[in-house]
Amino acid sequence: MKSIRWYAMATVMLLVFTTPAFAELGSAGIMNDVLSRFHGAASGWASALEDAAGRLFWSLVLISMIWTFGLMALRKADLAEFFAEFVRFTVFTGFFWWLLTNAVSGAILAARS
Repeated sequence: MKSIRWYAMATVMLLVFTTPAFAELGSAGIMNDVLSRFHGAASGWASALEDAAGRLFWSLVLISMIWTFGLMALRKADLAEFFAEFVRFTVFTGFFWWLLTNAVSGAILAARS
């Protein structure tokens, strides 16, 4: 019982005699500073990444094309089926190539905001 009174009195004393602390961080514009530093650093290696992404993209397109048309040849698809698949494949590839080239230049992000 005595220890409960002592803890209660210590808590009241701490609450009464504490001084308020107003901590203010000087972080105005810190995200803009981080973004500008990253943009400066990324501008040096952006072209190398863009070239590597383009090579990887076209390599994967070639692999996908060989696989798709190879399977169609094995199942003896007719010419109309080949043409329809080629049109679908071209539109699909063109759309993702457009995404890849415009995402690097920032045109997609600029259109969102």
